[in-house]
Amino acid sequence: MSTSPSDDQHLPKPYWAKVYPVGHGPEIAPEPGDTIRSPAAMVAPPVVNGRVRQFVDLTQAEFDAFTKWKVDAALDLGWARVTTQDVLRAAVQMLVSDRKTERRVFNKIADNGMGTY
Repeated sequence: MSTSPSDDQHLPKPYWAKVYPVGHGPEIAPEPGDTIRSPAAMVAPPVVNGRVRQFVDLTQAEFDAFTKWKVDAALDLGWARVTTQDVLRAAVQMLVSDRKTERRVFNKIADNGMGTY
């Protein structure tokens, strides 16, 4: 369902003034004392203490190999399953805490041109 500015006129002015950067959305003057964030501040919401969700796109072959690895790891650990969450959290922890791992990942990205699609 899409809404137009006229559908949302019942919202208080500070809502519009704080949500839309200048030139985008309803042109409503801010009320005295309102803070207007710059367009740069509008790019992403502020990070709140909590978890941040990330997604990864895999080829079918990568997905199949990763799924097999998780099943094998679960068997070796004696667990019912090893989740993608378990693996990615451990991998990120290793990546950001170990300079050698960081370098290996960096070089893999550089060698494969993985930053482009």
